[in-house]
Amino acid sequence: MMENSGIYNVIWIDDKYEEIDLLGNAEQDNIFITPFKYGKDGISAIQSNIEFWDGVIIDVKCLWASDEEVDRVDNFHRIKEELLVLKGKRPIPFFVYSGQPDVLSDESFKKSLNGRKLYRKNLDEEALLKDLKNEADRLPEVQIRHKYLDYIDIPDISKELTEVFMAIEKGSDDNPLVFPIMRFILNWLMDRLNEYGILALKHTGTNINACSVFLGKKELADFIPVHIQRSLHSCVEICNNGSHWIDTAKGSVRQEVYNAVNSGMAPFLIRSTAFELMNILMWYKQLPKDASTRSIIKQIADNISLDGFYIEGLLLRDERGYYHCENCTVSPKLMREKNVHEKDKIRVIKSGNNTQLGKEYYDRFAIDIEKVFDR
Repeated sequence: MMENSGIYNVIWIDDKYEEIDLLGNAEQDNIFITPFKYGKDGISAIQSNIEFWDGVIIDVKCLWASDEEVDRVDNFHRIKEELLVLKGKRPIPFFVYSGQPDVLSDESFKKSLNGRKLYRKNLDEEALLKDLKNEADRLPEVQIRHKYLDYIDIPDISKELTEVFMAIEKGSDDNPLVFPIMRFILNWLMDRLNEYGILALKHTGTNINACSVFLGKKELADFIPVHIQRSLHSCVEICNNGSHWIDTAKGSVRQEVYNAVNSGMAPFLIRSTAFELMNILMWYKQLPKDASTRSIIKQIADNISLDGFYIEGLLLRDERGYYHCENCTVSPKLMREKNVHEKDKIRVIKSGNNTQLGKEYYDRFAIDIEKVFDR
């Protein structure tokens, strides 16, 4: 296993945080603190991504929502109550911090902390950061992240990745319900690769197999190593097969991968797929960021023929009157021939580079289409 950096993500609520040299000291210890002037904003940040945060530092006399307020202890208690509500979703340790003499000498306030330590500003920073790491290290999610995920660090999918490796750590090698989580991550990745420009085939959520085939094209081999191309195809195939129901004469049953894992016949398949997925995500994180290289990659991807790749989605009409499915125009004549209508779900079976009406807005035009009936 690769050595990780042991990163901790912490919220600090203090209207005078700029006066305290805590951020620099913390970063030297891999504690990355995001300061908030108001308690309301700090709580909102936690609510929006509760899996991301490992601790909260709260100034006792803080502001809740505006400079018009008086910084007071009641706001601390309000933040503490909000954290208790969020504890049902995920417990996040909090640390009490003050430089006010009246607070530091208030025995009744200290008693209200129920044994939690009150740290003194400009005196106890070292102890605070040490205790923060020790308490965060007890959280299973933090243990998982430090063991597997820190060197990838993608907040958008940290929750899903944590769920996958929590299952692995628990020894859930016969639980195929992990596969839909990994498929969600793969769908997220395909959207990001569309945005980056290396995936010229529009990802629709239902054509992930076609996207993995596109990314396996030899024209992209200089930017997508062969082990990543193969892992993409493998992960997509296994996660799709392990996630979907199919209809048979005997009723709805799971496909082969689901049954193999569920029966114990493939006890290492969840682990091997998860680690292949991690290699893919590491490759994604290392894609060139400079505009010139990205432009070259996009140009190569755009020049790969999309013939043979399905484009699938809703048939829509834009404000200019053009009918289209994703990045492909559909002529009214073809719609009549195939008896499809606006808002139908269709599959573009064959398409070409757009030289017709709407070419300045859509890259492709449909030559043959069919209506899609979802199961």
